[in-house]
Amino acid sequence: ESFSYAGYSDWRLPNVKELFSIVKFEGSSPDTAYFLNAKNNYYWTSTTRTTITSYAIDVFFGAGGVNSSIKTDKINNGNVWPVRGSPGVPDTGQTTSYTDTFGEDHDYQPAATQMSYTDNGDGTITDNRTGLTWVKDGSGAGCNNGVLLTWENALTFCESLSFAGYTDWRLPNAKELFSIVKFEGSSPLDTTYFPNSGWNYWTNTTYVPTTTGAMFVYLANGGSVYSDAKTTTYSVRAVRGGP
Repeated sequence: ESFSYAGYSDWRLPNVKELFSIVKFEGSSPDTAYFLNAKNNYYWTSTTRTTITSYAIDVFFGAGGVNSSIKTDKINNGNVWPVRGSPGVPDTGQTTSYTDTFGEDHDYQPAATQMSYTDNGDGTITDNRTGLTWVKDGSGAGCNNGVLLTWENALTFCESLSFAGYTDWRLPNAKELFSIVKFEGSSPLDTTYFPNSGWNYWTNTTYVPTTTGAMFVYLANGGSVYSDAKTTTYSVRAVRGGP
């Protein structure tokens, strides 16, 4: 908040979705053509972990993961990558303040990026920020009735899914699935639009350092991104549309 650089003084600590947006799941992360001298380590975000509020969310550049650390940690964490300007990704939804120090996630609530959904009335939900359409019910047919699948079977299930009159469903990538995670309240997904959700959801993104693994979104701790062996069984939530 007190940082002055390149003629600007409106720098801030990015929220978790902003910082995760520059993670690259191929080669060096972030892109070394634009982000120089990034450490293969954790970087702070302004977002507090809602399940344990003495922790804040961090992003691991090297592996592309999202985790959390106690806010006093300067050994395993402590790196910062400031940002300025209006975000181009959906907001985190974090409206609770956890510190008197200005600059936390709560202090920036741009109206244009607040999480917003439309229930289409056919078992699908449209994200009004990204334009993506999601299957609604985590225990319904569009989510394999809540039955867990290996990564390969999750890919096949989504690609062959016919639901709500559409056949162009697919397994979301890591950034798409993380975009609907909410960092406010007791549930990491908005249960009005995403009822009956499980705790671990596959993405279609392979974990590049060990390609026998893939990225999944872990909801039990409030919203993280980890990797696991592709033979592990996790939940699936199909998506369609987008770029």
